[in-house]
Formats: sequence, C-alpha cells, structure tokens
Amino acid sequence: MKKILLLMSLILCVAFKGLAQDKVKISGTVRDDKGEPLVGVQIIPQGATQSGGLTDLDGNFSLMVPKGVKQLNFTYVGFATHKVAINGATTLKVVMHESTSALDEVVVTGYGGKVRRNQVTNSISTVKKEMLSVGVYSNPAQALSGAVAGVRVTQTSGNPGAQPSIVIRGGTNLDGSGSPLYVIDGQLRDSMADINPEDIEDMQVLKDAGATAIYGARASNGVVLITTKSGKKGFSSLNVKVRTSWDFFNQANTFMDADRYIYWMRTAHQRIAETYPRYRDAMLKYLSGTTPFGTGNVYGKAAYNVMSYDAQNAQHAELLKKGWTLMNDPINEGKQLIYRGITPSHYAINTPAFSQDYNVSMQGGNDRGTYYAGIGYNNQEGL
Repeated sequence: MKKILLLMSLILCVAFKGLAQDKVKISGTVRDDKGEPLVGVQIIPQGATQSGGLTDLDGNFSLMVPKGVKQLNFTYVGFATHKVAINGATTLKVVMHESTSALDEVVVTGYGGKVRRNQVTNSISTVKKEMLSVGVYSNPAQALSGAVAGVRVTQTSGNPGAQPSIVIRGGTNLDGSGSPLYVIDGQLRDSMADINPEDIEDMQVLKDAGATAIYGARASNGVVLITTKSGKKGFSSLNVKVRTSWDFFNQANTFMDADRYIYWMRTAHQRIAETYPRYRDAMLKYLSGTTPFGTGNVYGKAAYNVMSYDAQNAQHAELLKKGWTLMNDPINEGKQLIYRGITPSHYAINTPAFSQDYNVSMQGGNDRGTYYAGIGYNNQEGL
C-alpha cells in the first residue's frame, strides 16, 4: 500500500512539473507613441479565446502563456490592434498607435450620395446616436443643442414639442437669423417636429456654402440631413423602449418680499435725491407718484398698491381686515405705509412636469427584402 501511494505521489509531481514547464512568464510595458503608459490594455495570446491579462496603472503587465504561443495581440479602445511576435523573449516593450479608422467614416452629402469623411472638403458635422437617445423630447431638433459646433438652438416657445429656432453659423440675415433647410430621406420638409427621434438612423449638419451647390439658395442657412432607420438582412428584432423624466423650472433669482422691496426702493430714491440735486424733482415724483413704491396710488387701480396709511380712513381700516399690512415709511419718520404683501414663491412655477416616451419597433429582412416599422407615444406635460 505504501509503495502504491509513493508511486502516485511521484506521478503527480512529474505531471505538475510538466504543466509548469509548458508555460512561460512574459512581462513588459505598454505605452503610446508619446511615451505615456496605457492602462487597461487587453493582452490576448494568439489562438486564445479569452484575455490573458491587462496592463496596470503604470502600463506594466505580466502573464503566463503556453510555450507554443508565438504572438501576443494588444487591443485598446481608440488604438489600432498591435501584434507582437514573442520569438523566445520574456520581456517586451510595446508601443501602440492611435487608430485612424475615424477617417474612414461615411457621411451623407446629398441626393443619397455617400463618401468617406477623409474625402470630404465641405464642413459636415454628425450628431452622435447617443445624443438622440439621451433625454425625453418630442422634437429631434432639441438633440442639436450643444451637440454640434456652430449651431445655436433656442427654445422660443414653452409649448411641448414646439419647433426651436435653429441658426447655423450665425445665419445669413442682417439680424443674425435664418432657418436651415431640412431634408429627410431626400424629401424637403419645413421642420422636424413630426419625426420620431427613435426612427432616426443618422443626422448630419451641412454648415458651409458648399451645401448650396447641392440644394441651391434654399440651403444658404445650412442643411440638416436626416436618414431614417430601415430593415437589415439576416436577422429580425423587436425593440421596446420606455423613458420617463421630470422637468423642473429653474428659479435663477431669489426675489424680495414686498416689504423689503418697498423699503429699499424708497430708500434708494430718497438718497439719490439728496446726493444729486439735478435728479431731486424726478426722484420725489417717483416717491409720491403712482409707482410700485410710491404713495400716490389709489385703491382699485392696481392689485397691489402702496399708499400712505391714514388711521381715520375707513377704507384703510377695511383693507387691514382683508389682510393688508402696515410698515414704517423708511424716509418719513412717524408715518406708515399700507400695502398688500405677497410671497414670491407662491407665484413661481413649483409643480414639476412629468414626461413619458414609449416606442416599439420591429425590423428584419432576407434576400427578398427588408422591413422596418415603428410606433411611438410621447406625452410631455407643460410646467
């Protein structure tokens, strides 16, 4: 029995030693062409189905690879895949170069034509697909805001789904305005308000005068080109997207209450009258006239009049019962003012608006044809 156990132990030792000898430790560093270390570079031995390791914060790596492996592949986002032959080496210094594949991006130039970006001389900007899927909005024109250089998007209406004002490179009109031309799948349109953002495959902006060579004088303010989605051969898919959001009014300023407003406005005008004699008469007219802080107001002429308080006035006594307030006149000692106080926050937009967006689409195709169909529901409440 002891002999059998000893024999098995020897066999296991030889097996483990053989396994250890079948792998080789390879280490090294990975840097870019500027000498900076690259973090998280994926290292895949040739023929392997999974990553062998990653570089650390200093660009260093160390991994065990089988003896038969002759090449390591280094991959990193934004860089071209780098293949290194081992040739028996155990230490490697790898330099990776940025990928130039972005130069091969295809852009739409008009009339359905497409050309590689590195062959285009016109100024064309592409809206990233991520910008079309972020946020809840009913008009895809809103996706251009902050997404394309030289394009100014202004929301001129508070109505949900309203078409914003779009000006490319300052416009061509004397006042700096001028709307671009909208071309959707080769068809001229007045706006993009009736296009579901989820149905857009590609959106590009032609910004220079070269657009007029294709579309004529109507394109003098630029062109917004939209290509909608279409079916693809080889597979079928059903997509469902649900997005919701809450919209809040941005209260940029903090407003004074009525008593603070009256106090500071009357004090400021009085001091101007005392400091600058040539403005004295005008300032005194403001203080005693029919202004928001003047004492020449008459009850009923405006909702929130300020008046000099008279204890013998029956109307003033009645106003006090209705909630009007007394305060000392800051510029006339011993006199009081009567006014109706308000709380600005009560008149602000405090109720958030709930927006919801639902989209269902299906696409597919084969050698005989392709299909794409989509339906969307958007409900955007106003503030």
